[in-house]
Amino acid sequence: MIVYMLLSGAPPFYGRNDEAIKASIVQGEYQFPNELFRDVTDDAMAFVSCLLSYSIEYRYTAEQALTHPWLKGNCDPDQLHRCKDGAQGVRAISDGYSADINAMQM
Repeated sequence: MIVYMLLSGAPPFYGRNDEAIKASIVQGEYQFPNELFRDVTDDAMAFVSCLLSYSIEYRYTAEQALTHPWLKGNCDPDQLHRCKDGAQGVRAISDGYSADINAMQM
């Protein structure tokens, strides 16, 4: 959502009221309105689509996002490498946390 908002200046999910916005989120419905994305490249919109994918099996992880061609083509390689190292560290912490919870449940 953050990348979408940074590129367009608006949130990806719309509705006339809170219930309509919630339904849009739950259904994973979003668009790239031309008036908001006319200056945004197709690669950038493809990147956003990978991040907002409704299906978790197709949604990018942080590590996958950091290897997307749009980021690679527009970001400093050293900075991307540091971010990727950070994403791997977060995953290790998360995996350890999950293991701790599973152990407590036994």
